[in-house]
Amino acid sequence: MRSRPYLALSLLLAACTSDTPEPRPADTGTADAGPPDTGTADTGAVDAAVCTRIETLEPAAAGSVAELPEQEGMRSVSVIGVASTYFKTTDDDRELRRGIVEIVVPADAADALGATLRFRTSVDSVQPAPPNEAHAVLAYREADGALTIEDFDREAEEIGVVSPDADDYAIALLARVRASAGAPLGFRFQLAPPHDTATEVGARAAVFLEVRLDLELPCE
Repeated sequence: MRSRPYLALSLLLAACTSDTPEPRPADTGTADAGPPDTGTADTGAVDAAVCTRIETLEPAAAGSVAELPEQEGMRSVSVIGVASTYFKTTDDDRELRRGIVEIVVPADAADALGATLRFRTSVDSVQPAPPNEAHAVLAYREADGALTIEDFDREAEEIGVVSPDADDYAIALLARVRASAGAPLGFRFQLAPPHDTATEVGARAAVFLEVRLDLELPCE
């Protein structure tokens, strides 16, 4: 029978010579007010020894698009603030406002090792958020790098739901950013169901601040 020191040495050598890489955690597709990955699944493994750098992308266009459903769906564009709001005081003045951000994704994002949409939320100081209010974050690829009335309801996919009274959010979306390399990528902030179809008199508002996209890229 082999001695205990011999077995301990064998186990230590086996642990030191293992070359199996540790996989990156899978993205989950939901927003989180913290650092965990929350976007489209990333199936690749990244060597911890690889040199990387962070490149922060600022919006090429940012603002809000408002619609008045009871006034023949009239829409207007505002570049003052990225906001998701609801407002109604009379039978025909109901207004829905959706925040829009479009970011130009560089071509080298096709080789990105990570991509995270970051922002923070703030409740409008005049109209505190009602209980359980939630706002959806959506992404769309038919972006043109400009703020237009069509951005109000462009076909988009939900990538997270956030609360307006929290602070910082981080939504990981590596696969989506890789697919948009070399083109603009749009994000829309709007009231989540059932608040998006509200008809009662009242007001609610959330503002989205410091929206940007962080890319993790290989060092040059």
